[in-house]
Amino acid sequence: MTQEPLRTYLNGKVLPAGRRILALESIQALAMQMGDDALVMRCDTALDSNRQARRTQVRYETHKSQHSRARGDSVELDAKVGEVLTGMCTVAQGQAVGDDEVARAAREFIREVAPNGIAPLTRQSFEDQLADGRVLLERFDSDLARHIELIGLTRHRNHLRGLLPRFARELLAERVEPCTFSEVKESDAVARDAFAAVIFHVLANYADNAVNRASLLTEYHRQLDLLSRYYRRQRKHVDVDPGTGEVLDDSDDDQPSDVPAISESEA
Repeated sequence: MTQEPLRTYLNGKVLPAGRRILALESIQALAMQMGDDALVMRCDTALDSNRQARRTQVRYETHKSQHSRARGDSVELDAKVGEVLTGMCTVAQGQAVGDDEVARAAREFIREVAPNGIAPLTRQSFEDQLADGRVLLERFDSDLARHIELIGLTRHRNHLRGLLPRFARELLAERVEPCTFSEVKESDAVARDAFAAVIFHVLANYADNAVNRASLLTEYHRQLDLLSRYYRRQRKHVDVDPGTGEVLDDSDDDQPSDVPAISESEA
């Protein structure tokens, strides 16, 4: 005989994790007052799984947003690093005219920094660009420091010093393992089943005590009602922050369709 998950027996709209957490916290507080240790323990288990589900979903959504920005910022920062290095070589070329100390320093600078021209210095992978930029910055502070001062490249060097750490952070962000959509759905399914177990515990153990049953499920029904109101208003994202009860509203119309939806189809 096939065993259906407990959550499939809950009729009505599926509460998202934030709203489930609020309902569970309310049930647990009342269960403590009533001395129902079994219900308190069920709430503990359900709260753990629902908080984990919420963390997983936030991690998933945050990574998707940050990953998109990280690639864009990496491209932009890579271009800026290239512009700074190109600018330094351009200035050095302009200062290489003549045979005075400045001209000699400029020619030496070009030979050391771009012996094969500027293109090989800037047309390379992000990682190589970062590595070369770091090596050059170290030299700009050591054996090429005098050249920087004579040619007038101090401003360029300072700009490069600020760009490289930002560039490194963006590249590091791209390598963070994302949380997959399957992980989000799996953790939410576990959390919903634990939540359903709490609701059924209340219904089964307080079947003959309408007052306590209604009291325990007050927040649950309130969250269902609030969710229904938002559905009627055709709001897309209607979860709440379990810490404050504040509605989490994302009005981005370009939200990908694979972001965990709050829909009756999940029941």
